[in-house]
Amino acid sequence: MVTLRRGYWRRSERALFLETLAETGDVVAAALAAGKTVLSAHRLREADRDFSGEWSLAERAAWDRIEAAAMAHILKTMAAGGKIDEKLTLAIWQRHEPKAHLLAARLPDRTRVKEARAAIAALALAMPPSWQPPH
Repeated sequence: MVTLRRGYWRRSERALFLETLAETGDVVAAALAAGKTVLSAHRLREADRDFSGEWSLAERAAWDRIEAAAMAHILKTMAAGGKIDEKLTLAIWQRHEPKAHLLAARLPDRTRVKEARAAIAALALAMPPSWQPPH
């Protein structure tokens, strides 16, 4: 019988943690899925540069999923002629516009909203009628 030292994470546990984190964005759920504690996960992140990088990638994947779902909702709402959440729209636009924070500081709020609406409307019009948001 092999005795594992305290705090040791098997490859399968790391993979399950990272997969769950990428799917949910929830560190607690990821730790539970791997059979580990949140504290143990954070300790491993601090001690292992590779794991820390993979953790960051998993978090980014989770945020990308959230952003894609929000963008899909905005596009469907606009295509149907509905009203969109302007703060959400601006947040997504600023994330994709590399210097949006500089532009945002120079433009009045109404101008930023108008530009974001125009950009999203153009995207909505470019979508084929059969388009469905990602699941």
